[in-house]
Amino acid sequence: RFFIGFDGKGANQCIQAARMGAKTAMVYKVGRDVFGNDYIQNFKNNGILTAYVEQTEHAATGAASIIVNDTGKMKLVPVPSSAASPDKFEPLSIYSIMMKTIFNPAPAIADLCSDFYKASDVFCCSESEVKNNITTGRSSSSPLIHYGSDKCCQMSVSLGAGVLAFYMAHYPTMPLEEMARRANFVAVVSVQTVGTQTSFPFQKDLPTR
Repeated sequence: RFFIGFDGKGANQCIQAARMGAKTAMVYKVGRDVFGNDYIQNFKNNGILTAYVEQTEHAATGAASIIVNDTGKMKLVPVPSSAASPDKFEPLSIYSIMMKTIFNPAPAIADLCSDFYKASDVFCCSESEVKNNITTGRSSSSPLIHYGSDKCCQMSVSLGAGVLAFYMAHYPTMPLEEMARRANFVAVVSVQTVGTQTSFPFQKDLPTR
């Protein structure tokens, strides 16, 4: 079946963190069109600050065709549009603060500058990004990539899973391994429901254990 929903790298993580109770904001660019208007309203509906979401007249809102098979695996055909348009955001003040940076390198870029790795505390990637960014030898580290069992749960769609940012913001003294374990627990819940942001659980809907 066909349906239209909200998606987007960064936006997905922001929505899920907000549903867990985090205070979130987006720095984003959408087109001045019906999809852009709807997306801004979607952020507001989820309690996300939209003061830094900009609309542009020079490009349409980014979109993608996502095809999901019966096993939950997906193929993506992105049309970046406003996300890749040449006009820039107005300069903002930059402050040096002690915060962690999570980097999601999607969509996969084969020749991604290694400076992105150096500036990131957590490199969060899927299979395609691992193949392009890790196994090419461009990374200065020697990561161990471990694939879990394909039969761990009945997966409806493998999109937008993860809530690591919430734990990093609210529990800074928690070991990173424990943060990742808890974030993956939330992801196990979300991937069993069809849709991207529509599948993201609220904190009140999660099991207590």
